[in-house]
Amino acid sequence: MVFVSGKDRSSLKPALSKLAQLYPNKELKVIGSAGVYPIDDIPYFQANDIPKQKIDLVVVTGGSVDINGVAPDVHFGDVLNELKRLNIPEDKIILDRVLAVPNFTFDKYKQLKASRPTIFAANCFGGVLYHRFGLKFLSPTINMDIDDKSMVNFLSELRKCIDADLQFQSLSSRPYPIFKINENVTLHMNHYGKYGAEFAESKWNERKARINWDNVIAFNRTGNPEILEAFDKLPIAKKFCFVPFPSDKQSAVYLDPALDLNKGNKRVIGDLTNRFGLGYNKYNYDLWDMLLYGRKSTY
Repeated sequence: MVFVSGKDRSSLKPALSKLAQLYPNKELKVIGSAGVYPIDDIPYFQANDIPKQKIDLVVVTGGSVDINGVAPDVHFGDVLNELKRLNIPEDKIILDRVLAVPNFTFDKYKQLKASRPTIFAANCFGGVLYHRFGLKFLSPTINMDIDDKSMVNFLSELRKCIDADLQFQSLSSRPYPIFKINENVTLHMNHYGKYGAEFAESKWNERKARINWDNVIAFNRTGNPEILEAFDKLPIAKKFCFVPFPSDKQSAVYLDPALDLNKGNKRVIGDLTNRFGLGYNKYNYDLWDMLLYGRKSTY
């Protein structure tokens, strides 16, 4: 069954193709669609009729986050709550865009969900991953930007920085709240502009209480080899730093700007990073290996 939660259905066809690959000896039949937007070539029924159907899997399509950071038209959490109300077990529900992530298997997906990763990321990359995989935010570094040097400082004293109180900085030139943790760490809450400093701080505190210290993954991005070197020395097992130049550093992940041009111009490393997380560029790094095992591999 397909539950259509939003207008964006770009991942639906790849998701159904992936299911056909995973189960080549079984007949795959879509029994219908339900939700906000029906699909023309699939039988449609109301959500309240779902419990009457024999369902092996509910594939949720639509409502994804686009490259410009626009919020989904329907939030996946709301869909989960609706399906739970209809007594659909959570292990039967999956996002179409998760199925479409290269090298997907159900075992990997179950392992990732069970591992409850806390992703500390310097920009939107962390939130992009949480959204793409349909995971709960277990990190406070969501919807913000931290410059590359601040990120190294933050991670080098991670526990101390998390325990510290945020210090609001009144900077009228920026249309969003800015906080400092100490003199060396500045948080640009660039996606909280219309919500204000109090709301931004409350979300930081709410999410830092969810941190899973047993599975921390750190991501940074920089064009500075010295910052890469400092990041590479951090005592964090799972860590990656996206860079626009080749490097033999263990944590370095090379994103060649020439492989992802914007109207003929090379993109900056922050944009390359977010687009990699969304799957919109040509890099073949395996996200499952990164998140599950902290290793770089390609497919």
